[in-house]
Amino acid sequence: MSKRAVYAGSFAPVHLGHIYVLEQACALFDEVHILLASNIQKKSLFSTQFRMELLKLATQDFKNIRLVYLNEFVVDYMLRENIEYAIRGVRDSNDFCYEQNMAYTNAKLNTNCKTILIPTRQELVHISSSLLRDCLYHNKSVAEFVPSSILPLLQKYPNGK
Repeated sequence: MSKRAVYAGSFAPVHLGHIYVLEQACALFDEVHILLASNIQKKSLFSTQFRMELLKLATQDFKNIRLVYLNEFVVDYMLRENIEYAIRGVRDSNDFCYEQNMAYTNAKLNTNCKTILIPTRQELVHISSSLLRDCLYHNKSVAEFVPSSILPLLQKYPNGK
């Protein structure tokens, strides 16, 4: 039986920190389901379709992934697909505390859910999707923060609007 995991996020937009976590997850698991989720606490400048397009481009070289648009709780998807592991990236102690609480909640909602926290590389800890949205909104370059494959699409997206 293959080992599978989910890696869920709003990916608005996907950045090098996300890609690093995905690389680590793909090395650990036979298959990683990347779940493009909506987060009611985050205001996205990008449509779901645009975020999925960015994800497809950013992950085109990965062989053991499956991209899925998610319109339900992650733990419900995991139950339906019989997946035990949830991958989460952490940049700092604030992320750790947030993700730890999310792991506890997910385990209550789905007793088979096991969360694996993957710390990002030190040179990537300052990157966040909200920082990138702010840069894009103010016409600043995000070239050093995102996969080069998505840069042309982001540059066509004026002010993130």
